[in-house]
Amino acid sequence: MRGKIFVLLAFICALTTGCATPALTPRVTVVLPTPTLTPLPLPSPTLTFTPTPTLLPEATPTPTLTPSPTPSPQPIALKGRIAFPLYDPARQTYDIFVANVDGSGRRKLLEQASQPDFNSDGTRIAYRSWDNTRRGIFGQVIGGDWWNIQGREWRAEAARPSWSFDDKAFVFHSREDPDRLPRIYITTPSGYGVIMSDIGGIYGPVFGEYPSWMPDGTIVYAARQCRECGLFVITINGVVVRRLTSDPTDAAPEASPDGRRVVFMSMRDGNWEIYIVNSDGTGLRRLTKDPAIDGLPTWSPDGNYIAFLSNRGGEWAIWVIRPDGSGLRRLFFLGGSPDGIVGIDRENSRGWLEERISWTW
Repeated sequence: MRGKIFVLLAFICALTTGCATPALTPRVTVVLPTPTLTPLPLPSPTLTFTPTPTLLPEATPTPTLTPSPTPSPQPIALKGRIAFPLYDPARQTYDIFVANVDGSGRRKLLEQASQPDFNSDGTRIAYRSWDNTRRGIFGQVIGGDWWNIQGREWRAEAARPSWSFDDKAFVFHSREDPDRLPRIYITTPSGYGVIMSDIGGIYGPVFGEYPSWMPDGTIVYAARQCRECGLFVITINGVVVRRLTSDPTDAAPEASPDGRRVVFMSMRDGNWEIYIVNSDGTGLRRLTKDPAIDGLPTWSPDGNYIAFLSNRGGEWAIWVIRPDGSGLRRLFFLGGSPDGIVGIDRENSRGWLEERISWTW
């Protein structure tokens, strides 16, 4: 009976206000932690976003660094004109064209000619003539008269004339002797003659190709008919100054305007690429790396850029790169090919390998 009365009182007490407080107290204790715990995650987003303002100032240098790699000097420094050869398959001969470095102002400069080389101020040009009435190497005032570089006689085998930096002499190579081996020649007041030397301990003609002047009056060329070929620097009297490289495929060397570096093309790594070396033989490095042909380099007159021919993408064009290997980009398409065999002289025609481009202001 007392148990029943206790249950009845508990039921009545639960219905009254006075008894609700002790009954709800434990419930309030359970419910209150929930709002207390709910704000706890809020500091987490707050802490997550707090570093963001701190990081933003660190990222602000990005806009400042972005213009840095952009070749801003290029629109200013890349100026002047480039002469280049194009082969005409229909006529089976070459013509020399000239264009501004951006490809504008393109025009045909000389017909039945190739291997152009501007003089120091760009007012005259040396070249190889494929005209059957006057073969060999010639000089010409731009838009004016021409003259035979070799004097009174001319030789169809003479190739790749190079102006001296003072515009007073030429060097070139020729295969005119009966053995058809390439020798280095230099012009003289009375004509021209082969350069003699004691390279290898044997006094005789300097066998080589691609001779080009250094600013100090020495000559850099690609040696041939030797056990250890490469690029050599010699005086006009044939004295060996130094050896620059030691690969037999090294070719087409061109000295920088200040004479401190020499750029050239080579197959030393299995493909025609552009390389550069200091004029003392140190610092050899490759500038290009592409499955296509990269060759026939030439310097800008200020020495800040190197232009070269390439058939990247299947179409021949003139590209440019800085001496440190940066700033590679295409200047303009040639609109044809520099590679072909001259119909009237297949024996002495060697396609693009013996061609040249030249850059002047």
